[in-house]
Amino acid sequence: MIFGEKFRKKYALSEAGEANVKKGVFWTVVTNLLVMSGIGLL
Repeated sequence: MIFGEKFRKKYALSEAGEANVKKGVFWTVVTNLLVMSGIGLL
């Protein structure tokens, strides 16, 4: 997986910070898919 010990060390994240990054990535992907599906329907 892209998240792990190397990722935390590279970006100086705590475990909570890593969890927040995961949430951010997830919701960014969801938002982008929703926006693209709207455009796709047009």
